[in-house]
Amino acid sequence: MQIQNRDKIGAGVIGVGTYGEWHARVYAEFYSSDFIAIADINEERAKKVAAKYKAKYYYKDYRALLDRSDIEVVSIALPDFLHREVCIYAANAGKHVLVEKPLATNIEDALDIAKVAKKSGVKFMVDFANRWSPPFSYAKRAISEGKIGEVRYIYIHLNNSISVPTKMLRSWRGKSSVAWFLGSHCVDMCRWLIGSEVDTVSGISRSGVLTEIGVNTPDFYQYILEFKNGSIANIENCWILPNASPTIFDFKAEIIGNKGKITISTAEHSVIKEYTETGGINYPDVLLFTEADGCLTGFGKDPIIHFIKSVIKNESVTATIEDGIEATRVIVAVEQSAREDGKKIKIKR
Repeated sequence: MQIQNRDKIGAGVIGVGTYGEWHARVYAEFYSSDFIAIADINEERAKKVAAKYKAKYYYKDYRALLDRSDIEVVSIALPDFLHREVCIYAANAGKHVLVEKPLATNIEDALDIAKVAKKSGVKFMVDFANRWSPPFSYAKRAISEGKIGEVRYIYIHLNNSISVPTKMLRSWRGKSSVAWFLGSHCVDMCRWLIGSEVDTVSGISRSGVLTEIGVNTPDFYQYILEFKNGSIANIENCWILPNASPTIFDFKAEIIGNKGKITISTAEHSVIKEYTETGGINYPDVLLFTEADGCLTGFGKDPIIHFIKSVIKNESVTATIEDGIEATRVIVAVEQSAREDGKKIKIKR
């Protein structure tokens, strides 16, 4: 579906859990989108979110949404393991697709999606939102300008409190892992900042805390990425931080070049701290999503706007389907290495 010189495009959202609802709000508020419909297997949830953001229609079956001729772009914000079927149906229906990361949880699904998207000629973007995060986008510019020289080493950790696998993702936590849910962000960040592809992967994981309470997924992964240009990334993803933490996530990075370094901490910031008698200490996340003048703002909104504008102007998207495939290749290798006691795995392409 080709769209040129258009002021507005019809939009839909499939999956309106926590993050899918953010997509719905962006489409509802953005002047260049006409928010048509929502689909969610929980029909009451779909009805509620549609009413809240004034979507014209809601469906239980995603195919009913994708069969509409007035919907031109669609966000797919389903659980990690459910992307293949919906992405392929959307592309075959001629819809431009923005899918939440990871693209897929196995390489076969990722390649199948890419094959259909290419054949259909649609724009297809993976929502690696941290590329729009102000600290990381600054780091990318600084690297491009040569401020720290060539990146040689990155240490990055992105961890969640235990409430994420036990409450937030309760219905599908055992069908994913912290490597998919958080590691896909980290892998994409490292590829993007280093500017090279991963050559080999070695990793370990441990289980116990979550399995003891009936959650069948590892507690954490620790892994090393060796890049083709010789750079190294050391990544940590953990799902068992205490719920007493002032945020549900802890995101830190140290980017070391041959002429300097950049350190980033987006969770334990000093921008705003909240102290209340009922909630204790809280560090509100004012980077990803917040409000200004009654409208949503933040870097979580930016990739969705970028996607809409790219379709309207017929321009290339950032965070392509190829980026999604590469992240999937690496996380598959991380999990394989962890199963094989840290064996070094060479990425096959």
